[in-house]
Amino acid sequence: MIHDTEMRPAILNASKLIYDKDVRATVRRYAGQEYKTELIPWLQGVANSANMITKNQMAMARLGEYFRQNLITTLVGYNLGTVEKHGPSAFILSMNEVGPARFLKELKGLWSVDERTGESNWQMAKEKFVEIARRERNWQESIYGSTSDLAPTPTSKFGTLRETAMGLASKPVAFSDMISAVPTALAAYKKAVEECKSEGDAVYMGNRAVRRAHGSTSQFNRTAIVRNSSPWMTSVYNFFSDILNRQMETVWRAGKTLDLIKDQEWSAAKKTITPIAGLLFASAIWPAIVENMVTPETEKEGHKDSWGWKAVKGATYTLGSGWVYTRDFAHALVSGFDAQGGMLGTAYNEVLKMAKDSKKDMPMSKANAGKLIQDGAGLVGILTGLTTLPLGKAGRFIHDVNAGIEHPKGPWGWIVGARYGTLKGHSSTFENWWKGKSS
Repeated sequence: MIHDTEMRPAILNASKLIYDKDVRATVRRYAGQEYKTELIPWLQGVANSANMITKNQMAMARLGEYFRQNLITTLVGYNLGTVEKHGPSAFILSMNEVGPARFLKELKGLWSVDERTGESNWQMAKEKFVEIARRERNWQESIYGSTSDLAPTPTSKFGTLRETAMGLASKPVAFSDMISAVPTALAAYKKAVEECKSEGDAVYMGNRAVRRAHGSTSQFNRTAIVRNSSPWMTSVYNFFSDILNRQMETVWRAGKTLDLIKDQEWSAAKKTITPIAGLLFASAIWPAIVENMVTPETEKEGHKDSWGWKAVKGATYTLGSGWVYTRDFAHALVSGFDAQGGMLGTAYNEVLKMAKDSKKDMPMSKANAGKLIQDGAGLVGILTGLTTLPLGKAGRFIHDVNAGIEHPKGPWGWIVGARYGTLKGHSSTFENWWKGKSS
């Protein structure tokens, strides 16, 4: 009802354009049949028509959404690996979108000029660009989406505590997004101003640049598969969806270049090479490099993969991650783990881990208590949203160090142990990590 009250005037106005035959014919002529076909489904998705369900179904949907949000917070909250992957990937995508020189200039303006100038630029970005304001206003949307703004304000102490815990857990990954989103918006905006565009067009270009480089959780910018699929399959998908769009754009641009070559328009074809190469690197090659650096595939003892094979595995995972329903299989092929059915399979596994721990002989012994701490934090997080798995892993490692089970060597060992909960199967030194060794 809240959604309908807020969106109905905009939906009615948009429908006057979208259902107009002349407008649809024009879209088909200049944008293509695919865009024309998507107009009405997009409008229906924005209108939230899919959520017209019965009262009993709504109760189950709310319960499922409660556990889904808890699960995302449990897995992503305070997760150093998520920050390490998202931050550098978004950074390069932003540079490719607005140009390295303009991006770095605005980044310097936020941090390196002086405190007053930096704060002024931050405030300007928050006030002018809705994509920035949404991120600043609702940090936790990077974890569980913009529709949390439509939820009633918690009235119970538990509800308030849960919301606070989720907000705090989301800040690391949200901040890693903001430090490149703000310079991107400012760079695109100022470029448009220099080109003598109107203020409205300049603001639009700033918002557009952020959406293209970082994705968006806005109701208006969700892809069709996100609108029409179960959120258990598309959670935390906005950034992957954006990368997929950029990968497909690379293919389309390459196809146009081939057409120019066929027509022997060599000069025009030559101008497209640099943009295509930049887009290919930012959307496919660089994310694969970051993925392998943050979570390298460890090698078996006595076996060393060639750089070519490592590249194939990295490309398989990166290119597969953008496709809903196939990214789980791509991860399974590369990692050797069993394929998961989106977030639902992960939830089942986290619950089963705790059940298996409790069945061990002497589950509270020194040898088993650390694993119990880790899996207990995961289970409590899924049930309440108050804890996260990374905190559980750190707790496990601290316990095992005190129990004499783990023996970290220097800061690197502590960082790796706290991230994974154990040094077993992971690189305990920087040298081993660089060489891809898990010891």
